[in-house]
Amino acid sequence: MDRRNMYLALLLFAATILTVWALGLLLWPFIVPIAWAMCLATVTGGTYRRLASRLGRPRLAATVVTLGVAVFVVAPLVVVGAAVAQQAVALSRAVETGRKPAAPAPAPATPATPGAPSAAPAAPAADRWETFFAEHPSLDEIRVKVDRQLASFDTNLRGVADAATAELGQPFARGAVGFVYGFATILFGFLIMLATLFVLLRDGDAIRQIVVDMLPMPEADTKDILETLRSTAYAAIVGGLATSAIQGTLGGLAFWVTGVSSPVLWGFVMGVLSLLPVGGSAFVWAPVAAYFLATGSPVQGWFLVVFGLVVIGSSDNLLRPWLIRKAGAAGVHPLLLFFGVFSGIGLFGASGIVFGPLLAAFVLSVIRIYRQHFGRTAAARKAARGAGPDGGATAAPRP
Repeated sequence: MDRRNMYLALLLFAATILTVWALGLLLWPFIVPIAWAMCLATVTGGTYRRLASRLGRPRLAATVVTLGVAVFVVAPLVVVGAAVAQQAVALSRAVETGRKPAAPAPAPATPATPGAPSAAPAAPAADRWETFFAEHPSLDEIRVKVDRQLASFDTNLRGVADAATAELGQPFARGAVGFVYGFATILFGFLIMLATLFVLLRDGDAIRQIVVDMLPMPEADTKDILETLRSTAYAAIVGGLATSAIQGTLGGLAFWVTGVSSPVLWGFVMGVLSLLPVGGSAFVWAPVAAYFLATGSPVQGWFLVVFGLVVIGSSDNLLRPWLIRKAGAAGVHPLLLFFGVFSGIGLFGASGIVFGPLLAAFVLSVIRIYRQHFGRTAAARKAARGAGPDGGATAAPRP
């Protein structure tokens, strides 16, 4: 390459970098709905292709699939989110009310008689927390032991419970204006996501080819990275989120049957905790079952124990691996999903449930490609190809 062509190549490279950077600035405010649309396009791509082949009209097929996602995915999320917010606010207010002692009943007015002693002042109202444990001595013994262990941390069981329940209701207790603003923002994000999903379904093959052409690596490696991201998205959405939603729904139904307040909220909490590799939703239903057994409600307690171990536990141990294999993502290591999910939540918020595993899978794919081309195994393979049958260097062919 002569000097003029080299300068032109560098100028084109710089212009490409600036263009991509400017495009990133334009799309950055919408990066979350766009990323979710890409994940949903990965999951619904097979359905779209089958429908497009039957109808023979790609635009109509993309419209049908997008409307299906809006009806069967977005609408239930909005309904469940509104119910979770309502019950979280109610729980937060109930905790705040429980901190205050109940107002004492006014004493009946009696006419004062000369020389009679004045009436004694009303006794202070009993604290509801203390009253509850006074009515359940077995639980009070456990509370005393727990408070003794927590004393070294300058707190007690009541402080931990108040802080946890207040934290649950904090994001939803910002008043009507904050709720309306947050709801409008989420709704706008959903519209952006659905519009992007339609375009990705309709023009997905063309966009994929553009990505393959632009990335500065061999086509086989680029397709390998895209396939790894597809498998990880399947594993995170189908194997992770779908199983979590099923566990949360089953846990909420169990709480509703046994009469536990705020079943939708606690079902949501169980769904989130089910992403943990150990314990999961049992961190919620097991203490409630123990509470029922300790307070003289054995039917509810044993129902939660059996339902939690058999039904909810089976959905995690059997349903999650089956969904991952069905989605064609059995090669994704569960430890990758675990670290990706919880690290991604810290980086991206709630969307990190999917974006974290995708980021981890992308990094591991790049490392694997680097090892294939430049690692010790690759160097040894190249050296073996360059050696002749007797171990020496292969002679160059004669012209």
